[in-house]
Amino acid sequence: MISIRHAALDERKKTYEWYCNIAEQDNEKKWTVGQEYTWEEYVEDFEDYYFEKSGRKRGAVMIIEEDGEEIGCMCYSCFHLKPSAAELDIWMRDEKYCEKGRGTKAIELLIEYLKKEQDMKKFLIRPAGSNLRAIRAYEKAEFRHVKDKKAAIDAYLLEEYKEVYGDGDYGFENTAVMVLE
Repeated sequence: MISIRHAALDERKKTYEWYCNIAEQDNEKKWTVGQEYTWEEYVEDFEDYYFEKSGRKRGAVMIIEEDGEEIGCMCYSCFHLKPSAAELDIWMRDEKYCEKGRGTKAIELLIEYLKKEQDMKKFLIRPAGSNLRAIRAYEKAEFRHVKDKKAAIDAYLLEEYKEVYGDGDYGFENTAVMVLE
């Protein structure tokens, strides 16, 4: 059984290690665009509020568990988006937890939580366009591909964040843009 819970600040290091582990495995398979992600960059991207109850309106990191075992994490961010929207991301602890429907179920649970607790109505997810495994999981969670990526970014992002976050993590051309509304 898959469940999700908020991560605590003292769990930030392990979520970073999980990210590095799965990114290395994905890069070996050429599923993502290889890039170095340092601890300092991670701490800058995932500020303390992602792990504190007081920050949940802006974003949070969640731990994914299967029958009590930690198998990955995901996050949502809202601070840079228009009202009632959240951007999601997910990474498993290890490749052995991928391709079994766990990620799809975790995304569905996160969406349910955000609809109920945060009154979110629109969801954005932007994986590497080459990460077909992730894209399939998001499609199963009913995300749809956006043909006009620029229009989608304009519809979701607040103007003051477009320059910083508009291109996604992999650059505009290498990032798939998917939405659920």
